Amino acid sequence: MAPTDETTPGRVDALLVSLQAGVGLGLLLAFMTAAPTGTPTLRRILAALLGPASLALGAAALAAMRHQLRIRPTPRADATLLENGIYRRLRHPMYTAVVGLALTLASLRPTGPVLALTAANLVLYLVKARYEEGRLCRRFPGYEDYRRRTWGVVPGLR
Repeated sequence: MAPTDETTPGRVDALLVSLQAGVGLGLLLAFMTAAPTGTPTLRRILAALLGPASLALGAAALAAMRHQLRIRPTPRADATLLENGIYRRLRHPMYTAVVGLALTLASLRPTGPVLALTAANLVLYLVKARYEEGRLCRRFPGYEDYRRRTWGVVPGLR
């Protein structure tokens, strides 16, 4: 087996991406097949605010990442530590955006499967972020300081 470094995706990367795809597709399927119900006003308001905010956050993350976008948690060989734009406050804005979209779906159709897959989605992105941060700490000398002054996947939490 070939040796790996901090820029070579390995089996954990493949597993995390596969789980990400499976949970995401499962959530969409559960949402689409759930019987529509009368959604209380408060949940509709939450979805109307959270959905667009999550999309805007994802767009801001894409704009800041530009050529560094990668679905795998291992950074590209030519990656630099992003500390500008939305990354000034959030270490994982794309993960936060995806979790926000999942919460939007759960607020509109809070069935057992949708809620379970939304929870699995959150746990998955927390695990993926932790794994990714281990690799980033070893790759970038300033990452530990950056991590101390920014929020993780859940805004407000370090």
